[in-house]
Amino acid sequence: MKAYKFLLAGVCSMFMFSSCLEEFQKLNTNPEEFGTADPAAVFHGATKNYNNSSRAHLTGMYSGSMRLMQYLVSSGGASSGIYNNLENKTSRTSPSNQIYSNYYSSFGLRLDNLINTLIPGTDNPERYNDIKAIAQILLNHQQWLVLDCYGAAPITEAFKVGEGIRTPQYDLYQKSINGEPMYKIIDADVKKAVATLKASGDNQYKLDKNDFFYNGDVAKWIKFGNTLRVLMAQRLEKADASFYNTVIND
Repeated sequence: MKAYKFLLAGVCSMFMFSSCLEEFQKLNTNPEEFGTADPAAVFHGATKNYNNSSRAHLTGMYSGSMRLMQYLVSSGGASSGIYNNLENKTSRTSPSNQIYSNYYSSFGLRLDNLINTLIPGTDNPERYNDIKAIAQILLNHQQWLVLDCYGAAPITEAFKVGEGIRTPQYDLYQKSINGEPMYKIIDADVKKAVATLKASGDNQYKLDKNDFFYNGDVAKWIKFGNTLRVLMAQRLEKADASFYNTVIND
């Protein structure tokens, strides 16, 4: 009888182990798909140390992209060859890639996954509308930083390897691959996200402490979104006065 119990336990364990293996097989069928996760927790991880992940990260921006964008200059003035080398017509600067790598390997990649993959795959995606809208504002902020610094970058077709796009086309700040100005597309996305937050209801899941910025305060995110729109529009006050005035009037 004792041997029978051991045999029965062994058979049950084998079936349980087999069932676990089947679950792992299902999860790993498509390497581009992720398991389920709490969107609030993913937002927490996606925005951790936002734009300042280390001292080297911060100093890299000071010595690289911020200098090339003329946000600052050393006390002794810009050294020869920083912006161009008149002695060598084919030379080019090699800016710090912090902003670029932030978008494509860190903040942008994770926020895009949260917006377009994780939340749509939840049981109640509409209850995460606020989190999705906040993530969208930050994603647009990252897109603007990339284009403001580099002028051209893959945005429209970025992060679409699951759709078979492994060599995405480059968008220009003034013209996307679809022909519309990229700065207008980004502005429209932020405006839509702000409208979503203004329509927030009591049924929405809260970010609370998962939000390093405003502890999930929707009203503050609405202000941030509107401020971001003004900031982006000010860069075009002279180049596209009509667009600038439209945003300011909004």
